[in-house]
Amino acid sequence: ALQKAATEALGDRLGSIVALDPRTGAVLAMISYPSFNPNDFAAGVSESVWAGLVGDSRTPLLNRATQALYPPGSIFKVVTMAAGLEKAEFAPGSTFTCNGVWAAYDRNWKCYGYHGTLDLVRGLSQSCDIVFYTVGKALYETDPQALSDMAKAFGLGAATGIDLPGESAGLVPDAAWKQQTKGEGWYPGDGVNLAIGQG
Repeated sequence: ALQKAATEALGDRLGSIVALDPRTGAVLAMISYPSFNPNDFAAGVSESVWAGLVGDSRTPLLNRATQALYPPGSIFKVVTMAAGLEKAEFAPGSTFTCNGVWAAYDRNWKCYGYHGTLDLVRGLSQSCDIVFYTVGKALYETDPQALSDMAKAFGLGAATGIDLPGESAGLVPDAAWKQQTKGEGWYPGDGVNLAIGQG
């Protein structure tokens, strides 16, 4: 029933839904769309079906739940908060002011809300980007590697070991990765973007 509900909720949108039991980590439902009919492979897939699958620009053979890579988004703020508490001397009661825009590094960074004055804990519960831009900046200035290291300590950037073939391990960007893949250094804006799970 849960698998059916997840399938209906996603509909025909590209993406995936995964439901886990938070106590055990057991996968309760997992879907990826678009998908394919596995029965087409039971007796050997025909050339026409195969051509349709590999020629589809929506990549139905890609399991978006286990093989695709995406920025984590705001859930990453949990990692940023942990790094800020441990490495940048923030406390749960540290206060911040969100007026919707934060200026740093010759740029205006925006929040999707106007949160006023709030502490770190409320910043997390309200998912205030400005709180986490501020923490990301402090982390970068303390140690540009601190946030990436904390993400790796959380187990990000490593395979989960799920018993499904082709699992992608993910990626935690850092200075060494950026230099190797992009040929450029790790800038303060990289740390600020990473702090909200983007970039």
